Amino acid sequence: MPGYQSLERILDFYQSVSQEPEYQELDYNPPTASSHSLSRMGPSKISKRNFYWDKIEEIERTSGVGYDFFVPGSDSFIGNGFVNHNTIFLNSLILSLLYRNGPATLRLILVDPKRVEFTVYQGLPHLLCPVIFDPQRTINTLKWLVSEMERRFNTLSEEKFRDINGYNEAALRSGEEPMPYIVLIVDELADLMAARGREMEAGIVRLAQMARAVGIHLVLATQRPSVEVITGLIKANVTSRVTFQVASQVDSRTVLDMAGAEKLLGLGDLLFISAEYVKPRRIQGAFASDKEVKKVVDYIKSEALKTSEAEAKTEEGVLENHLAEDLEKSLEGEEAGLESFYGAGEDPLYEEAKRVVIEARKASASLLQRRLRLGYARAARLIDMLEERGVVGPGEGAKPREILMKSEGEGSSVDDDWAKV
Repeated sequence: MPGYQSLERILDFYQSVSQEPEYQELDYNPPTASSHSLSRMGPSKISKRNFYWDKIEEIERTSGVGYDFFVPGSDSFIGNGFVNHNTIFLNSLILSLLYRNGPATLRLILVDPKRVEFTVYQGLPHLLCPVIFDPQRTINTLKWLVSEMERRFNTLSEEKFRDINGYNEAALRSGEEPMPYIVLIVDELADLMAARGREMEAGIVRLAQMARAVGIHLVLATQRPSVEVITGLIKANVTSRVTFQVASQVDSRTVLDMAGAEKLLGLGDLLFISAEYVKPRRIQGAFASDKEVKKVVDYIKSEALKTSEAEAKTEEGVLENHLAEDLEKSLEGEEAGLESFYGAGEDPLYEEAKRVVIEARKASASLLQRRLRLGYARAARLIDMLEERGVVGPGEGAKPREILMKSEGEGSSVDDDWAKV
């Protein structure tokens, strides 16, 4: 950009020109601190589909994202990724994982509330369990993943490793069985959040915070990018996000925290951000047809049948069966609630309840019911927990409970004050 030309003048010109119908699809990249150039983008007059197999055979990496851009290594993309729903994209992602990983290194858990998108993968040897359709089995799966995460952390702690990569490298050198990666893929999060929102949020947040280090990853897809589906807690713990064309800037900001997705062109045109790529990368997604997906799955199934008898006799087959059997027991077990994702006697709303009673300077189950929208039984349990931990005093009939703990500005609790003496 010439030094004599004012950037503000160019941007004003762009704003005025973009109001014309024939130029509404133009976009631009403003100059950065290290660059003095201003680039603009516009749609090609010739739109075409980019086929998955045209590129994947040239790529040596495990996880492909788009036609012209591949994330270096599966962890950086798979780790807690959001997808503004496109089933074709999920199919190409699954094929990318299957293309380079056998069942010994990768296990999949597929959740399909619509019951029609993932049925083609039934019977795949990579699956830890049959494709899941109903919300309760999804909650039980999240509960099992949390327990598996804690078991893996205990193993890493005992063996003195920081993450799954170091553990698996040492296991291969010593001839022991490495931990397989586990990827949970949810095709439509909105339906599950509408049915069991609090439990889904608790399980997703717990896994998103810690599970990546032990090889457990999430891919969550939704067709409705609203704050009811992508809650603040989920969004804060999800670092990698993908969005296709959306209807408005509001939807784009819900997923990416910035505008831009409303200007995408469709046919696999997407934006991708992650912890490594803070600025959105515009990528052309690859197309994989249903026929191609079925051919790949059928081939993998046929190869698995040829080797199943030999693997069943090995220690590897026994370990994999134990993992699948453990998950199946969890799926068939009792219903999991919010408490399943936290320690014994803990409640995820305890800190919020504590804040409410301290700010209101009064404590009652009815107060927590109104403020936190809880049932009476849970509100009463929270009051009991607050009493046990010295936040509120005991009940005295019709008299209001005494608030023993002061707000942050006023000081700490009576017990804390005594401890300081």
